[in-house]
Amino acid sequence: MEELDQVLNVTKEFAVVGGLSQGQVYGFTVVSVNDHGTSLPTSVITVNVTAQDDVMQKAMTSHPHSLSVTDLSATELTISWAPPLISHPTDRIRYKISYRGPNATDFTNVTTAALSHRLQELQPNSQYIVFITALSGTGESRPSETLQLWTRPAYPAYVELPTIHPTDMVKEGGSMTVLCIAMASPEPTVALYINGRHVHEERTRHLVTSIRNVSRDMTQVTCYADNGYGTPMQSTRHIVISRRPIVTSRPEFTAPEGSSVTLRCRVDASPEPQMVFWRQPAAKREVVIDGGNFEVITQRGRKEGEYTMELKIREVAEENFGQFFCHAENVFGSMTNTLTLKRQQEAPRLYDLGVTECCRRLNVSRPCQRACAFDVDLDAVLAVPECAAELGKLMTCAADGSDHRRCCADKIVPSRCLHWCRGKPVDGTEECTLSYAKDIVDCFEEGRAVLPSRPLNVRVEAVSSNEVRVLWDPPARNADKVEVYRVYWRAPGDNISSRNDTRTTSLRLSRLRAGVEYECAVKSGNHYGVSQLTEPVLFMPGRMFVSSKSTDNYYISTGAVLAVVLVLVLVMVLMLAGVWLYRRKRRKASASDRVSFENPSYLREMNLENLQHTSESSFTGGPNGTNGTVTNGDASNGSAGRRQEPLQSSGSQSASPTRFGALRNGLGLVAKAAGFKQFENEQ
Repeated sequence: MEELDQVLNVTKEFAVVGGLSQGQVYGFTVVSVNDHGTSLPTSVITVNVTAQDDVMQKAMTSHPHSLSVTDLSATELTISWAPPLISHPTDRIRYKISYRGPNATDFTNVTTAALSHRLQELQPNSQYIVFITALSGTGESRPSETLQLWTRPAYPAYVELPTIHPTDMVKEGGSMTVLCIAMASPEPTVALYINGRHVHEERTRHLVTSIRNVSRDMTQVTCYADNGYGTPMQSTRHIVISRRPIVTSRPEFTAPEGSSVTLRCRVDASPEPQMVFWRQPAAKREVVIDGGNFEVITQRGRKEGEYTMELKIREVAEENFGQFFCHAENVFGSMTNTLTLKRQQEAPRLYDLGVTECCRRLNVSRPCQRACAFDVDLDAVLAVPECAAELGKLMTCAADGSDHRRCCADKIVPSRCLHWCRGKPVDGTEECTLSYAKDIVDCFEEGRAVLPSRPLNVRVEAVSSNEVRVLWDPPARNADKVEVYRVYWRAPGDNISSRNDTRTTSLRLSRLRAGVEYECAVKSGNHYGVSQLTEPVLFMPGRMFVSSKSTDNYYISTGAVLAVVLVLVLVMVLMLAGVWLYRRKRRKASASDRVSFENPSYLREMNLENLQHTSESSFTGGPNGTNGTVTNGDASNGSAGRRQEPLQSSGSQSASPTRFGALRNGLGLVAKAAGFKQFENEQ
């Protein structure tokens, strides 16, 4: 259809138009005219002239035009258009958008009343065809021009490190602004997380979030972006929150008088605070000075802003018991925490108190205490129904600190009841009581004569930065029947512990991590069974202190140090005695034989022999543990005896150079005093 450029004037309400060509499309519109001018045109009626076209057609609004794309991405596009040029003022016009993607045969239609629309869920990097028609009460207009376009290619999201404002200092209780910038096509969804908690998200490329009332734990800021293509991306920035100190510690520490103890406080602050220990309250504060009986250690923690204060009392005296104060202060504030050092009263273990006292301590009811007179007598309580619930307490007292599970297994006691065999509670006591209680008590009676109790006085001595020596005393019961000691150790938090066996009362642990706290426990055993584990002992390689896990009391292991000092003093005394004897003999020899100092070779032989005999006669106990005392009788026989020594030297047992050097330096005495052969076996 060409432009409406032909005019026909009529005075009636209809017109007859002739001279039309068959198969052509014609458009008609009507304008009213009078002396004052013309009206607006009517809607356009479109007619396709055919041979037999007698159908009445109504005028339609003109088509939309000026179709364009205002926004385009990989999966979305926004199109806009202009309304029809010719339409009736009373028409309510709507628009139908028809579009078709790649490999599609039919158009997808969307209706809207606006002059723009966003098409979503498109395929990236694909061609689309779009046109629009106008809908009114009289029907659908002709289509607008057709628009062909390509969507953009898709690429995964990329997010930059969060930007924090203010950049210099974020204060606790203040506010901060976080900016997350992401690049992607199509537009990604960006989310903000603080310490792993979701705070805000939005579909954008620039996410700005304001955080108020900042707390000290908001140290990890994460920006996350995902657009459905590729791998989601995230970037994290760790920030330091400036804050006043907060001091925490255990309220009480216990230690026996004369031992060592370490008081510890933890400080959380930024910037680094000034940290001190006080002995009196703030009004009469008495600062504890590093030195003498006190050692003050301040060290950083693993995280930023974490610190540890330690006050080590090398030897606890009567005046050290009482209150101590941990104080920390920086530019944002200060805090003081109170802790108390109390005297430790070591409580006896239940199984060391005897069966009667053990039952009383465990609050066994009075009717059921008939079974605790001397030994656990089940026949006295099995007939009493209310005693069935307290059978677990009786088993704890009857176990007597030993582990009787091997004997119980031989008696075919099921695994669900085996905990009773080592004095521990079990589930389903009714079944264990009726069927296996007597067998378990029989094992207690059999094991009392052959099973050892657990070792005593477990302690740790430092050897090097990654080696320690664990020592203990033999058990109080059946110590002569112990065949092996088993040592367990692990770092707290590890699920699997290491272990090793030894026949002696000490074991050297090597390849430990310096600065890591370990726990250690020991049990004794023989071919009949084992004892219960000792209480765990905590120790740290490279630092000369250990602690009991139950009380966390620290003490210096000085036994080995004192032993070495005593041995060194003994060596010096013996060496001085040897030198004195040697000089005395030389003076006697000079007076009796008048040996000339001009014969150095003769003197050299005499000095070697005399020193050899003097050193060997200075201690008792031969290399095999026999009496190895040497009496140098020839030294007192005057010159005749000395003149015969060179003739007898070929048949005597002279010291090798290595042994002579060791004896001269006193190493033989140290080895003898320290039990050198046992030390070699432990290596």
